[in-house]
Amino acid sequence: MDINFVIDWMVENYLVLISGIAVPPLWYLFKKLFLKKDDTYQIKQTQKSGKKSINIQSGKNIEINRKDV
Repeated sequence: MDINFVIDWMVENYLVLISGIAVPPLWYLFKKLFLKKDDTYQIKQTQKSGKKSINIQSGKNIEINRKDV
């Protein structure tokens, strides 16, 4: 496919492109090219307690070593 054909088609049909059909792919390309990738993530935890309970909350893995008597 010739690049000139694609450019000519885009110029002739720009109203179709900006009216909504091409918005998701263009937004995806914009995000990939220009927006910073956020490598941080938030961990959300909820904790419900009951009667005579011990609540332990951790952001990652938790290991409890229990020695049987």
